[in-house]
Amino acid sequence: MYDWQQGKLGDKVNFYSGLTYKPENIQTNGVLVLRSSNIQNHHINLNDNIYVSPEVVNTTFVKKGDLVVVVRNGSKNLIGKHASIKEKMDNTVIGAFMTGIRSKDNFYIKALLDSDIFKKEIQKNLGATINQIITGNFKKMVFPFSSQEEEKSIGNLFTKLDETITLLQRKEKKYNDLKKALLQNIFPGNDQIIPILRFKEFNDEWQQSKLGEIMDVGSVKRIHQADWRNEGVRFLRARDIVALSKNEEPTDFLYIDNSKYNEYSKISGK
Repeated sequence: MYDWQQGKLGDKVNFYSGLTYKPENIQTNGVLVLRSSNIQNHHINLNDNIYVSPEVVNTTFVKKGDLVVVVRNGSKNLIGKHASIKEKMDNTVIGAFMTGIRSKDNFYIKALLDSDIFKKEIQKNLGATINQIITGNFKKMVFPFSSQEEEKSIGNLFTKLDETITLLQRKEKKYNDLKKALLQNIFPGNDQIIPILRFKEFNDEWQQSKLGEIMDVGSVKRIHQADWRNEGVRFLRARDIVALSKNEEPTDFLYIDNSKYNEYSKISGK
């Protein structure tokens, strides 16, 4: 049985720095420079690329399996954003505000960087005046480590979960694209009485109607903070509607008592 131990990240992995370049070094092709904008949802995104002349490259090229991490950015929330290099990327480096991490098996390291442990370490080591983590502090970050065998099992588990999540996200995107296309074609356009797409058993002409003629439309008075309670009838704010539209649960629940509910639930304009 191997006991878990706390260890410095710099003792477990190798770090390499990003490339500093000037505007005049940028060209239409050459060596790809990965920047913060190339990391989206823990994946490498190549929709916003910058290339530089090979002559100015004096840093390490990325390899498959490397982790690239944002260590300096104008936004504090983007510090620590990271992604794995999942396939071979020839002639590719990282930018100056990034750090590369390389080890024999980065799957476990990736799981650590995905955890709240990394977020806490970022807060402890973040610069006081500039949103950055210097390499020296990054190396000193402390994480839990076990035997190579256990770390490998943990890394493989989270890698498989990430792959499953990616597949589901791609499937979700396809359904969202399908829904968007249907919404554009299943309702008649302006001055039209028949839509482009239609169920075969329906052939009647569509009609235009005012929304207020088929349903009640109204508003409720603003619920003042003085009327908020810890229990009673729950009410939703704009932020809650936004969260629910994204299939997210609102982070805090607000309530009013029954008497205020009866008052506020009266629909104005009726």
